[in-house]
Amino acid sequence: MDGFGVSDLSRGYGLRALNSDLNLSLIRLSQEVVSGRSSDTTLRLNAQFSFLTQIETDLVQTQARISALTEVAITAEAQQTALDRVVSNADDLFNTLVVSQNNAGALSVSSLAEQAYGFLDTIVAALNTNQSGRYAFSGTEVTTPPLVSTDDLLADLAMALSGATNEDDLRALADDFFDLPGGAFETSVYQGAAQSLSPIDLGNGETVTLNLRADDPALREMLKAVALAAVADDPAIPFSETDKREIVLGQIDEVLNARSGVIELRAKLGFSEERIDRSTTRLEAERSSFELARSDLIDVDPFETATALEAVRQQLETLFSVTARTQNLSLVNFL
Repeated sequence: MDGFGVSDLSRGYGLRALNSDLNLSLIRLSQEVVSGRSSDTTLRLNAQFSFLTQIETDLVQTQARISALTEVAITAEAQQTALDRVVSNADDLFNTLVVSQNNAGALSVSSLAEQAYGFLDTIVAALNTNQSGRYAFSGTEVTTPPLVSTDDLLADLAMALSGATNEDDLRALADDFFDLPGGAFETSVYQGAAQSLSPIDLGNGETVTLNLRADDPALREMLKAVALAAVADDPAIPFSETDKREIVLGQIDEVLNARSGVIELRAKLGFSEERIDRSTTRLEAERSSFELARSDLIDVDPFETATALEAVRQQLETLFSVTARTQNLSLVNFL
């Protein structure tokens, strides 16, 4: 009688222990099926974490480079779009001036200057482009628009040109305004930094720098060419209507030459964009390789894990069936 009691008690303990083990296995395998990763990395790696640590370090560094390149790619795209607008408006002004030159009665000086103002305003807006709170042409001063407003630019320019006595004098004063180091353009018009953004690491010892700012000589030439056409009709410039018309139409060649400089900037920027794109593609491939290596270390085989989970579930069902028959328990009491 005592032997039967001890045997029954031992069986109960054994069944409970087996039930606990199976339930723990069920929880572990369920988590692994959902996450796809081993729930016991220490056991899976035999407590050897150095390789996994190195992989995860490389993965973090690679992702940081990809994020930096993504940000600089966005800036480069914004710059390229802005330069396209600059060239487009320069083309429109060039065509307007050529038509007026070939047809003396086509447009008055006032009308030509007004149209030039509109083109200049669009160019200034393009160079003041803001991408996600960062001004693309301000160098390191990314929170400050690089150029003052079109009205402020023309007001300062008109004042600088007011003492001109002839067209040559006027153009010389305009050159000083836009090109002289430490002159009016650098002190009153350009508000960005004198420093460009820091080079971006492309990996493999390569870097790329987006050093294009609104004070670039090619962009100054474009601003000067269009601004002179826009300011020619200003009352502060004491020239006759005929002389003013000559000034405006004289910007045809200036606009064309300035356009060539901006096209060259676009080509250089396009080369940088290509390098950024190539490096991003390479880094994304490296990231995938690191992720695959990490997966091989800590991920579980989904088919094997699902099979094991089903086996544990069947074992639990069998255990319950055996326990219910031997102890006449209901499912509610057993759980």
